[in-house]
Amino acid sequence: MLIRSNRSFWCLMLVVLTVGPLPAALAQTPGSLDTSFGGVGFVSTAVSTGAGDDRARAMMLQPDGKIVVVGACDNNFCLVRYHTDGTLDSSFGIGGRVNETRASTTLTAYSAALQPDGKIVVVGNCIVGLTATMCAARFMADGSLDSAFGTSAGWTLPNVTSGGDVAKAVALQTDGKIVLAGVCTGFASPTAADFCLVRLNANGTLDTTFNTTGMVTASFGGGAINQGANAVAIQTDGKIVAAGYCDAGTYDNICVARFLANGTALDGTFGGGSGRVVTQAVASMHNRAYSLALLHNGKILVGAECGSATCGARYNPDGTLDASFATGASLAPAERRRTRPFPVDSRWLLTAALFWPGGPIQALVLMAAGRSTTPLLAHLLPL
Repeated sequence: MLIRSNRSFWCLMLVVLTVGPLPAALAQTPGSLDTSFGGVGFVSTAVSTGAGDDRARAMMLQPDGKIVVVGACDNNFCLVRYHTDGTLDSSFGIGGRVNETRASTTLTAYSAALQPDGKIVVVGNCIVGLTATMCAARFMADGSLDSAFGTSAGWTLPNVTSGGDVAKAVALQTDGKIVLAGVCTGFASPTAADFCLVRLNANGTLDTTFNTTGMVTASFGGGAINQGANAVAIQTDGKIVAAGYCDAGTYDNICVARFLANGTALDGTFGGGSGRVVTQAVASMHNRAYSLALLHNGKILVGAECGSATCGARYNPDGTLDASFATGASLAPAERRRTRPFPVDSRWLLTAALFWPGGPIQALVLMAAGRSTTPLLAHLLPL
């Protein structure tokens, strides 16, 4: 494990929490680190060569079991790929690492998606001079920049507003189109922020069949000034669900919006006709959604951060709260961690441990990416 006192780098941790029978290959002391991963259960990787920080933002599992971690490294987009045992994959980038720069641009990556062909779409924020825009780049399966993508040799920088824009999440449609979701300022006022979506064609150009411009914004109104999307998912009918936050005066609330597939409007069958819902899971503190998963029964699960604890909400397909969710659940004080959960797939959500009294919980396996100074530790729960 590499230790440096003057900078941060990311840590990838694999935890096996045993609460039921485990396969022999995973039979270890309950709650212990899986020492078959990195020798000690975790790995730390420095990417940038300067004094800047390396911060992991997203993680993906390839079909072959390899692990791709994406983040921001000293104002660049960076990617690292590991073998299943935690060793760096030398066939990816340079020694398993990619540290991608863009001329005269400050880059911050926030999310990524793995295409079926193995290419990796990374999204975030690009600052050129005084202009901040959403941006996306695509990398080949070997870590090289895909020069055929976008409008600038592997990059696309959609400028949604005249203010500052940032893509916080990305989702892939079955037709190959790419949906970015995030925070865009400059609409209601120069200091206001809104939910915003951008849809790209598979080649990275703006999809003008989406709201005629390739872009759409939504405000939750009611005096909410600061609001934005941190997560996005595509329903099987093509409708787009985005989750994030919107302020309600002193504190933020969990906010979820659903857009029509063509982006022309919010979905009137969701949220009592408004196309949006606002939820306060825990009173007297900020409630901010960072992840969502679409369940097989049409329900929507949202993972959030409430103060310094993890919280969440589950919605019925029409946007009403699912009153059957987590009845009697409690968050053990020892498990309250400053995590920002994200969905692994439609059946699992990475979050802090919830305990349902008397409820069966199978063996839980976790992989979490975070900063080594505050490694993220969470547990996967069956839904």
